[in-house]
Formats: sequence, structure tokens, C-alpha cells
Amino acid sequence: MHPTGDAQPWYYLKDWHFVAEFPAAHVYETPVYFQDDWLNEFYDIQQHQAQQQAHSREQQQQGATSPEQQGAPSQQLLQQNIELGEIISINGSSPGTSSNSSNVMTSDYRFVYLGPAGSWTPLHSDVLRSYSWSANVVGRKRWWLLPPEHTHLLKDQHGQLPTDLLAPEAAAVWEHIIEVMQEAGDVLFVPSGWHHMVVNEVDTLSINHNWINGHNIHWSWALLQYEHEQVSQLLEDCRYGLLSWGDNVWQRCKQAVDVTRTVHHAVPTTT
Repeated sequence: MHPTGDAQPWYYLKDWHFVAEFPAAHVYETPVYFQDDWLNEFYDIQQHQAQQQAHSREQQQQGATSPEQQGAPSQQLLQQNIELGEIISINGSSPGTSSNSSNVMTSDYRFVYLGPAGSWTPLHSDVLRSYSWSANVVGRKRWWLLPPEHTHLLKDQHGQLPTDLLAPEAAAVWEHIIEVMQEAGDVLFVPSGWHHMVVNEVDTLSINHNWINGHNIHWSWALLQYEHEQVSQLLEDCRYGLLSWGDNVWQRCKQAVDVTRTVHHAVPTTT
């Protein structure tokens, strides 16, 4: 529902992984200001490794020996390996193989949004406390952004935030809100930790990326540590109930939590 009170429901295409689904399309370039992107670079490396492994398996299955047979993997095979939500190991091993690290679901953080006039995104801050940028291809968006030093004014007694910044329960932060009208061709940068709400004023198509680099990685790391502590405490509270289902259940739950503590990173070699 539109935050102004319009009860008519709107269908809104959000978080479409266009780049991942159509990697050969190359319909746009990331603006140079936002190209220092560790988050999507990690995904691209994982996808490249998965495609190489799939290519190697295909060659083995076909018994390819000639240079022609050892060319690029088939389009069908590539498509199979770029399906959204493909399971690949965080240490780069292929799906279905044994590994010391647990397999995790992974995808990129590059999205296309398409919505009619009146569609909107409720109040939120971006995934992993990442940066985000939004480029309007066509249409117009209205943004309401709240600097992080004022977020505490929104929380209720349970620490929960409202979904609508224009609702009476958000009145305590109205004087701190930054309102922006984003036209077609405009690109908006959202810093880490800034909660925001967005309404499509007209039919709108936009490109949105989340990304992390050396300037905001401390936001992401702090969030992961906090959430790990919270989940670990909740899990400990349920320990005896889980153990009643068997020690294997308890161990699997612990492994699922502990995987969030594993951070793999690559340091480029410089000369």
C-alpha cells in the first residue's frame, strides 16, 4: 500500500538479479565512482570458478581432446551454472564435493527494480550495512533518508522500527529526514546505515547495486558480529530442546551459526 494511504495494491518487481541472469547482455556499466566493489567481485570470482569447474567436467564427460573441443563451455552449461541461488562453497569448491567449509547460497547484489506509480519500498537499511547506489533509467522516485545518528529515535520499547517514515509514530525524526526527488538519469548514493523509504512517483525502472569496500567494511563486520552473538544466545536458550531431538540436530545448528564467522578474502599481489 502506498504510504499516503492509497489502499490499492501495487505489484512491484524488486531485486531482479538481471546481471546474474543475463551475464552476456552488458547493457550498462557501473559508474566509476562505485566500481571498488568487494561484494560483487567476490560473487563474480565464485561464478567464474564454478564455470571453469563445469567446463572441466563437461570435457571429461565428452572425452574432448582436440583444441576445438576444449573451447568455451556450451551456452546451456553456462546457463546451468549461473542459475540464481546456485550452491557453491565459500572456499571455491564445486557443488556436491566434500569440503571443510559448509556450502552456502550465494548470489550477486546487483538488481533491477520495475514498479508502477505508487509502488514503494518500506523503511529499511541496506543488506549487510552496505553502500548502495540507485540509477533511474526512466521515471521518478521520492526518497526519505534518515542519518544513522537519529535511528534510535524511531525504535519502540522492543527495539523495532516502523515501516513508514510518514506515519505518526515516526514524528520524532521528521525534522532530521532528508527528502530527495530522483529524476530519470539521476544516480543516488546511500551511505551505510542510513535508513530510507522510497516511493515511485511515476512508472519507474531503476538499477540498484549494494557494495562493500575498505571504507565501509567495518559496518558489515560489526553487524555480522552482533547478529552472530544474538543468534548464538537464542540457540543456547533452545539447547536442551534441540538436544532432545538428537545431538546431530544440535551440531548442525551450531555449524549453521558458526559459518557466519568465517570470512574468506583475497589480498591482491602488488609489484
